Amino acid sequence: MKRSFLPFLFLLLGVATQAQAPQGFNYQAVVRDANGDPIANAPVSFRMGLHYVVTDPAIYQETHTVVTNALGLVDLVVGNGTPVIGTLGSVDWANNPMYLKVEMDPAGGSSYTELGTQQLRSVPYALHAATVADKDDADADPTNEVNTVLALDGDSLAITDGGGTLKVDLSGLRNLAPGSGITGPGCMPQPDDLSAQYTSGANGGSVQTSYWQSFTVHSTGDLVDVSWYEIYFHMTTGTLNIYSGEGNGGTLLLTQPLGPTVTGWNTATLATPIPVVASAVYTMELISPTNFIWVQNNAETYTEGRSSEGPITDQKFRTTVTNVCVAGTVDLLQVDPDGGVQLSQVDTIHFSDGTSMSTAPTDVDPTNELNTALALDGDSLAITDAGGTLKVDLSGLRNLSAGSGISSTTCIPQADDNSAGYSAAWTSEINTTATWQSFTANSSGDLNSVSWRGGFYTMTSGTLSIYSGEGNTGALLHSQSLSTSVNGWNTITLTDLVPVNENLVYTVELASADSFLWRTNHFDPYAGGRAATSSTHDMLFGTNITNSCVAASVSILSVNADGNVQFDQVDTIHFSDGTFQTTAMSAPPMGYAKTAAPNSYAGNSGWKNATNTVAQAVTTGDRLMIQAQTMCYLGGGSGIDDFQYRVQITGCASTTTALLTYRPPLDVTEHGRPMPISYLDVWEAPCTGSVNLQFQVQNTGDDNWNIFNRLLVVTNEH
Repeated sequence: MKRSFLPFLFLLLGVATQAQAPQGFNYQAVVRDANGDPIANAPVSFRMGLHYVVTDPAIYQETHTVVTNALGLVDLVVGNGTPVIGTLGSVDWANNPMYLKVEMDPAGGSSYTELGTQQLRSVPYALHAATVADKDDADADPTNEVNTVLALDGDSLAITDGGGTLKVDLSGLRNLAPGSGITGPGCMPQPDDLSAQYTSGANGGSVQTSYWQSFTVHSTGDLVDVSWYEIYFHMTTGTLNIYSGEGNGGTLLLTQPLGPTVTGWNTATLATPIPVVASAVYTMELISPTNFIWVQNNAETYTEGRSSEGPITDQKFRTTVTNVCVAGTVDLLQVDPDGGVQLSQVDTIHFSDGTSMSTAPTDVDPTNELNTALALDGDSLAITDAGGTLKVDLSGLRNLSAGSGISSTTCIPQADDNSAGYSAAWTSEINTTATWQSFTANSSGDLNSVSWRGGFYTMTSGTLSIYSGEGNTGALLHSQSLSTSVNGWNTITLTDLVPVNENLVYTVELASADSFLWRTNHFDPYAGGRAATSSTHDMLFGTNITNSCVAASVSILSVNADGNVQFDQVDTIHFSDGTFQTTAMSAPPMGYAKTAAPNSYAGNSGWKNATNTVAQAVTTGDRLMIQAQTMCYLGGGSGIDDFQYRVQITGCASTTTALLTYRPPLDVTEHGRPMPISYLDVWEAPCTGSVNLQFQVQNTGDDNWNIFNRLLVVTNEH
């Protein structure tokens, strides 16, 4: 759980009253979690330091270990802690400004994080009273300065203490218009800061088992995730480390394990957000027991950090800093539309006598709203919590017949939608530096990837943009950099999913610094969109929409043939107090096959087994999610060779071999260059029994070729 700290909510309420000046002053604060809720009954550690000059070493420093109360409140006396530096009695209060630096370890240890430094203005200077010339208080009554009455007298606020009653005219507030009020300095929340990154222009990478990249953050906030870009060789397991400063010799701020990685962007959400400070340098380090490639650039393109590979080298990376705010003017008190006065930023009002009034909830018991009993009482369901028992009459369910029950409209998940596209015959090629193709989404979901058929002239680098509507004048929904393209099909996995809606039009635009060819058909074969060149032209393209679903009426609760009530679509029942009961099944069975040793084959020699066989038990209607990947390259020659790939499924007693749909051919013109191949499909079992699955690849060209690093994973989704 992340703990945040509100250091000046109740700060320096005063010194204790004694006959002599006390060697200490009070400090109170509330420790809250990331949701703003108090951290109750938990040990925390503080380190308090006094400074004449903020940047100078402390003249006095001490530590405290305390336990928060049920409200998250801590109450300590500066002067009563364990001294680390100096003594409080030696502090010169008379001739120097004084600053209090507060540090805290929310785990109760000694790993302190600075919370802030504030100048002490008046209260602790009672410690100086012992040295002034006239220190005797002729009035020894400790109560006659305390406010005794606070009342509204017409348009005036009357405040009474031992010295009499003073009134403050508040009539100026009577005619405040809704929306007006009092403002003051505060922290203005800002969007997440993504500026510490290097995401374009990377041109290579070396095979290593560890790398690091330093970076400079531009905002004070919480570092919540980091991303990196891999090619060809990937981690199966690994470790992510975050350090302060440049390199892996600074303070280790976080370490966490990593799972298998993929070609393209990999994002790790930090298990514990890391507080970072604007303009400070930090380092992300990746370590793996096996070789992997983190893409890099050797031309000093990112000037606020460097790579472990060299001072002018930068790895391709991204970061996200949240909870960012900047100093500004905020509403403190405001008149609402009903004419009432509301506190916009303040949850505690402090009075000059040291008392305060809180607008925080008075009920801080986290348990007294929980249900304590759930029972069937005749035809009624009795639900009991701390406030008593309520009953719901269920007699209307008694006579439900088998098959009846409660239904609702919900969204039925569908297989990935690849229908928006055109991939058949082409009649010409568009030689351009920028062009677009519009398309109509046939499902609501997330646009995951787009494909396009390139020609002889290819990109060296470029940009992919996704727009709403037809053409490139609508809202820009997504943009990312592209690397070198190939003569043939190019598939681009989007770095961020783009939500799309069924029957709405979107546009894919490709742009490059140099000319490239995008193959097209001039006879309007695709009715859902058009090319930039003409309303009767269509570029050869494809799309993949994931997480799609269709609306349908489904049974939520029904009566089965035995007269029992069953939940048909629900695997978790949620109660209003936040508790729940789950009926979810355990994880579905999964099988996988892997072959690591490389093999060499002659060109045009038929289908080759890329992996071993996966045996999977199925029941009629089961849906198998099939994922596979491998690496291929041409060993020699000068021709253009097409790699095709499929998954062969056999079994279910006497059923015939089932071959899944061929994927678009991949044209390879660069010999000796590794080419990653990824495969994803869903197959529905037509039978009950056992099936065998095997990933296969073939090269229809005439050059020798190699295949290595192969993996097939099959998951039964039931």
